[in-house]
Amino acid sequence: MALALRNIGTTLKYVGINIFLYLRFFVNIVIVIGIPLGMLRFASRFDFADNTMFQTVVIIVLISLIAFMAYINGIIEAFFISYWRRVYKKIRNVEIEE
Repeated sequence: MALALRNIGTTLKYVGINIFLYLRFFVNIVIVIGIPLGMLRFASRFDFADNTMFQTVVIIVLISLIAFMAYINGIIEAFFISYWRRVYKKIRNVEIEE
């Protein structure tokens, strides 16, 4: 905590970036829920939502979206881990030099 407080400008800059990147979580929810719901609304409007083939397509799309979002989240989490390590090293090097 003392390290973060002594480097408050750097810490706030990186926390701001971190908050911005965490907004991707909400975007992922909108995508994973929104696309299948949009498909169901379209099907309901044209009265083919009860079609077994269509329901299978919606389920496949939903599973594919969840798998894709899990993959993207894994990449972003790996980025966060390396990102915060770089921030720590940067702040730590400033401390060592002083």
